[in-house]
Amino acid sequence: MMSFFLKLNRIKILGLFLSLFIGVIGFQMIRIQVSTHAETLDSWASSYGTEVRTIQSERGYIYDRWGHLLAGNKEVYELGVELQYVRNPVAIATAMASIFGSDYNTVLASVSTPYDSTGSVYVTLQDFIPVDQIDKLDALKQQYEDANPYGENPELPSLRGLVWTPHLQRTYPEGTLASNILGFYTYYDRDKGKGYFGVEEKYDYLLAGIKQKVVIPLDPYEMEEIPIAPAGAS
Repeated sequence: MMSFFLKLNRIKILGLFLSLFIGVIGFQMIRIQVSTHAETLDSWASSYGTEVRTIQSERGYIYDRWGHLLAGNKEVYELGVELQYVRNPVAIATAMASIFGSDYNTVLASVSTPYDSTGSVYVTLQDFIPVDQIDKLDALKQQYEDANPYGENPELPSLRGLVWTPHLQRTYPEGTLASNILGFYTYYDRDKGKGYFGVEEKYDYLLAGIKQKVVIPLDPYEMEEIPIAPAGAS
């Protein structure tokens, strides 16, 4: 009989404890919702949960009267390293020298830059790289990753931290043909590129299209399709 009452008391105490625990959680939820800091927290989340990106229009194409392409665009890549994730600088420098003919010592010095969250975060190694070379690098990176997941073994090569980003480069399929009429576009200046001389300059405002600033949520669950700015006139 005594053991029965002891067990009953334990159940009552446990029930009382759980009731108090649920009550505290409910009180805390209500307090957060009606707190004077709630609006501040909501504003902070809205500000730091997004980033503003500039979306550049694809530059318009130029054709001759028969529809032959004289000026167009092709996809190329910028190659760089996110210093925080670099595991083997030597492997990255070796791969760059082998695939792109880059100077080994220069790349090694860049990749070995100490990570600093307030300054040194990303280093550009090379730009305007064609797709076929990126495919070779991607295959090599995957090969190293399969043999050394996450670059955990420092004795094995790893290309972790090496990243590439696509962008467009102005091209002239016919080379110098009609170059005195076409002019040229300064595609190396990716932020302030513009047309000079000929058609590229005269119709620059039409070919360039319009830059758009868009707000992108950093939360992947809220991320939708990134807007694409309308291409320039062709």
